Formats: sequence, structure tokens, C-alpha cells
Amino acid sequence: MSGFGVSISSAICIMLLVVFAMGVLSAALETFQVLNEAFETSLRTQQDIFQTQFKFSGNITSVDYRVISFCIENVGSKSFSSTELRLFDLFVHYQINSTTNRVVWIPYVDGDIAEEGWNYTFERNYLNNPSSWDPSESIKVTTQLRFAMASKSSNFLQFSSSNGVAVSTYFEVK
Repeated sequence: MSGFGVSISSAICIMLLVVFAMGVLSAALETFQVLNEAFETSLRTQQDIFQTQFKFSGNITSVDYRVISFCIENVGSKSFSSTELRLFDLFVHYQINSTTNRVVWIPYVDGDIAEEGWNYTFERNYLNNPSSWDPSESIKVTTQLRFAMASKSSNFLQFSSSNGVAVSTYFEVK
């Protein structure tokens, strides 16, 4: 009888070890899949950033020291939909007078700008997709500031995409 009991307990121990090993392997496989997905997402994000490039084209102009207009050309290989363009950030650092500076994030505004905001129009849109900002195309960005900029002041402008790629410049309003 004792030989039979040892055999049963050995079989139970082996079954428990097999079940435990399967659990460990399953957890390891799940961890590997999660890490692989994270790596692929990171790779796609990096590729997206590498494909994004902008440059200012032309001069930055101002009307009445409150409205600023400038053109930006998409010199990368990534297209941006109109929905993505609305997620871009515009930051302006400007002087109100000789002693007061203002740094603001300007929100996108669809339609007419009432107080403070920015919007865009396509300046050059060559491809067949009129609602997308494609490579080699330009947009004209118009922004309105809440306070007028001081004349002959040194100001700073930064336009950033939703993936963090930015173009910036200093400008002076005469």
C-alpha cells in the first residue's frame, strides 16, 4: 500500500509542477507580448518624429501690433489632417511695453478670432487632398494677441506639432 501511495503523491507533485510551469510560461509570454507592443509603439512614435519637419517661409508680419501672420512650410515627409493641425500649439513671448513681457499659449480657434487665438489657411496646397497639410505645402497662420506688442520689440514665436516637433524664431515688429 505504501508503494501505491508514494506513486500517487509523486504523480500529484508532477502535475502540480507542470501546472506551475505552465502558469510561469504563460505569464512570461504575456510579459513578452506587452513589452513587444510597447517597443513597437515607441518605434512608430520615433518614426513619426523623424518624418516631421517645418520651416518658416517668408516674413512674420503684424497688423496693429496685435495680429501676427506667418507662413510655415511642411518640409518633412508626414502629412497632417485638419484635425491634427488643430492640436498644434502656438506660444508667443512678446513685450507689451519696455518693462512688461508676456508669455502665452495661444489656443486654436475655428473661424473668426474674437479675442486671443490662432487659425490657418492653406497658402500652397498642391496635392489632391485639400483637408490635409502635405509635404511641400504651406499654411498661413494668423494669430491675435490680447494685448498689443510694443513697437520695435524683440519677440519669440514657437509653433509645435502634436508629436512635439517645433519650429521657433525671434521676430521684431516695426
